Amino acid sequence: GAMAAADRRWEQGLRDAQGRLPVVILDSRGGRPQINGLLQTPGWRLVFADHAAAVFLESKQADQLGLRPVSPAPLLSPP
Repeated sequence: GAMAAADRRWEQGLRDAQGRLPVVILDSRGGRPQINGLLQTPGWRLVFADHAAAVFLESKQADQLGLRPVSPAPLLSPP
């Protein structure tokens, strides 16, 4: 629920010992509220999207890996 509401409190329990967050992979059918929430959450970047899934990374990590934002357009027509 917090992810869908763009409420970053959900991140607190997922940070590792170095303070990093995991990759977030969401199904385009069941995870639509969470996808929409992460698209609106500062600090997160959509780095892959197709008709089936969305992959988000924390922006800092995406920058370190040289991953640019991608269009969410493929998510508009899930399988």
